[in-house]
Amino acid sequence: EAGAGDDLDLESSDEDPDSSTISLDEDDNTEATIFAFDLSAEDSDGDVDLNEISVTATVTVATDIDDLVNDFTLEIDGQEFSAESYVGTNATVTLVFDIDGDVTIGADEVVTAKLIADFEQMEVGDEGSTIVAQVATADIDAEGADDITVDGSTVTGEIHTLRTEGVSVELVDETVTAIENDDTDQTDDEAKFVLEFEVTAFGDTVYLPFGATASTTDLTEGVVYSIINTNTNAVVTTGTTTPSFDMDGSGETNSFKISDGSSETFTLEVTFDPAASGSYKL
Repeated sequence: EAGAGDDLDLESSDEDPDSSTISLDEDDNTEATIFAFDLSAEDSDGDVDLNEISVTATVTVATDIDDLVNDFTLEIDGQEFSAESYVGTNATVTLVFDIDGDVTIGADEVVTAKLIADFEQMEVGDEGSTIVAQVATADIDAEGADDITVDGSTVTGEIHTLRTEGVSVELVDETVTAIENDDTDQTDDEAKFVLEFEVTAFGDTVYLPFGATASTTDLTEGVVYSIINTNTNAVVTTGTTTPSFDMDGSGETNSFKISDGSSETFTLEVTFDPAASGSYKL
């Protein structure tokens, strides 16, 4: 039967941007890619034409998506498509992109679709809003020699936070070293956890207080860490932790300065002596 071997799969993409803090402007619009997914015809006998794709976008903090985004664009294989008219007075909207056969995915080919948001100037009350997007197989209308039922599962992007000023944090490296037990009250070993991360300031100069604090709740300022029991995923409140926190090459002992637009690398080192044997993480 004609088209019996035509196939299209919806897949996650390596180009989907990691969760991040997107720096917005108080005066101008800002464009950013917030989501990406792959469409694969690798198992198809013939070419596949795209007719229509619907993507769902959801925001928090801001009541309406129109408060944050001026428009959405879907970029596929170098071509851009604007979202059809949608009601932006809700926190969740369905964005419909009319491809109308303008994109053909060749047999044995994979293309990446990227969702680009044109963010408006940030209002004070919307600071800290988040945005996330997803697409399902039923949201993709495609055809080969005949209509195609798209295979795969729903793909959801990472959550992105929107701010005009603040910091973005990226993990650079992580290590764990076992330390042979040297006390007499327990027979368990100890561990040294090391996290190295890069902090970038935007919108203003940022001062990060010296030191790190073990806590079960977030702090308004500074760095907080917890030891987690991996068997129960509960925060461990027994045992002894010894932290060390520093900005590479700073030599500062009060607070660390990160200038607007610049990045600094920090290292958090925590030695943990548990009160009982078990499996733990920082």
